[in-house]
Amino acid sequence: MDGKCGRFAMLAAAAVVSSPMPVAAAEETRVLAPSTRWQLDYGEVRCRLARVFGEGDDEIALMFDQFYPSDRFTMTMAGNRVRRLGSSGMVKMRFGPGETESREVTPQRAEFPEFGRALIFSRLAPGQPEYVEEDPDEVSGDPEPLAIDIERAATVEWIDVGTRSQSIALELGGFGDAMAALNLCSQDLLQHWGVDAERHLTMTRRARPTNFGEVADAVARFYPLRAARSGEEADLLLRVMVDAGGAITSCHVAEMTSTEYIRTEACKHFEKRAEFEPALDAAGQPIDSNFVTSIIFRIR
Repeated sequence: MDGKCGRFAMLAAAAVVSSPMPVAAAEETRVLAPSTRWQLDYGEVRCRLARVFGEGDDEIALMFDQFYPSDRFTMTMAGNRVRRLGSSGMVKMRFGPGETESREVTPQRAEFPEFGRALIFSRLAPGQPEYVEEDPDEVSGDPEPLAIDIERAATVEWIDVGTRSQSIALELGGFGDAMAALNLCSQDLLQHWGVDAERHLTMTRRARPTNFGEVADAVARFYPLRAARSGEEADLLLRVMVDAGGAITSCHVAEMTSTEYIRTEACKHFEKRAEFEPALDAAGQPIDSNFVTSIIFRIR
C-alpha cells in the first residue's frame, strides 16, 4: 500500500465547539470531551479511525472501521462505563444534532483489549436508515455509494449512546475531516488489492454473483457447534475479488465484530460454486473489482 500499510496517521487536532447537548431521555448522561487526536490506521484489510474520550475510569475508545469503500462503517465504543449500558438488548443512539430522534439498535457486545466492555455497531451512517441486507435471490448490479457523505458527516458534533437510565455522549470535534480521511484510506485499499480505483469508483455495474441464493444457502447451513453452545454471535464480511472475465481471483473473510469460536467456509463455497458477472466501468467495459457481502451469525 505504497509504504503506508500498518502505519498510523495522526489527524490535526480540531477545537471541540459543539451545539448544546439536548436534554437526554436517560436519567444520567455522561458527556465526554476528546483526550487524544483522531488516529487513522492504514491496515492490510481495513481502515480504522480512532479517538479516546474522557480520562481515568471514564475513558472511552471510539473506533470507526471500513473494510472497503462504502458510505457506511462499523463503530465500536469501548470502556468501563460502557458496561453500565447492559449486557444484552437494544440501546438508543443518535448522531447529533442532525438526528432529532434516537435510533434503536442491538449491538454486538464484546471485551476489547485495554478498554474492557465494547458495543459494536455494524454498517452505520449518520442520517441514514438502518442497513438492510439484499435478498440473496435478488442481488442487483446497481452500484452502491462508495464513500461516506462528508457534507452530512461535517454536521455531526456528537454521538449519544445509552439506555433509559444511562447514556454516554461523546463530543467528536472535526468529524467531517476525520471521515474524509477515512474515505481516502478505504479508497487506498483498492490500490492495495490491485484494483484501478478511478475506474472502480465510477463503475456503472458492480460485480454480481448470478447464483447468489444457491451459494448463500450453502454458507448458511453451518453454525459452529462450540459457538452455538456458548451463545456466540458475530458479523463477518466476505470480500471476493473478481476479474474482468468474471473469475474469482481471491477471497477473504474479515471480522466486523469480535469472535472467538466462529469460523466460516464461505470462501470455499464461493470459490467452488459462485458464477459472477464482472463489474463495468463508466464506458461499459469489464474491469477487475470486488463483491462484498455480510455473513451474520445469530442464534434464534
